[in-house]
Amino acid sequence: MNKQSRSPVMPGDIIGITRWGYEHYGIYCGNNRVVHFTSLQSDVSSSNNMIVETGMSVFMRGQTKLFILDVEKLIDEKQIFSYLLLVEGKQYRIFEGSETVRRARSMLGKTNYDLLYNNCEHFVMWCRAGVPEMNQHRLFHRIRRYKTNVSYKEIIGSLHEDNEIYSRKQEMIILQDSEAISTMQAEVEILHQEAERLAVDHKALEKRISASDDRMGRILGQADEYLNNNKLS
Repeated sequence: MNKQSRSPVMPGDIIGITRWGYEHYGIYCGNNRVVHFTSLQSDVSSSNNMIVETGMSVFMRGQTKLFILDVEKLIDEKQIFSYLLLVEGKQYRIFEGSETVRRARSMLGKTNYDLLYNNCEHFVMWCRAGVPEMNQHRLFHRIRRYKTNVSYKEIIGSLHEDNEIYSRKQEMIILQDSEAISTMQAEVEILHQEAERLAVDHKALEKRISASDDRMGRILGQADEYLNNNKLS
């Protein structure tokens, strides 16, 4: 993968895993994190499921491939979503990736999982499109063309590459900061030397002023003495 290529999965993407007899969905948050409706025991446990943020390995549960669902194209397909666009006058919209992640994380800790009416699909559709209306039992056979299959290894590889790029950028920032600090230190040293020179000049000036004051005092004393002597005579 070259440096200009798009990561296979981006923050805010709806990702899914094909399990035995069903699909499990989540919102990818970046940095190998995903928010999804699940439990330690099962993805479809009505009593234990909770919206949680986990590492990708928990989401994958040992599987090596996942898919990304292109919701924009799915919603644009009117013959599939026309009945949903009219449900209770609700309108779909596509949220940006960062807003989708924010919406997903705002639901952390929520429970009340229901296999038919409040499942992982409802959750991800609400995060991404604003209305929890998707049912794989009705749409499963129609949405395959909106999926992009990727391997977990490919995602990990892109994360390593991103981390390397980030590390190099941080190294450049540190180098630039170090150079800036060195320049500032040199400037401070010049100012320090100038301050020391001014301090020496100030002391010399104080000595000159003190000597001038002494001389002026002697002159004034002599003048007073002269005037006093003239008055007496």
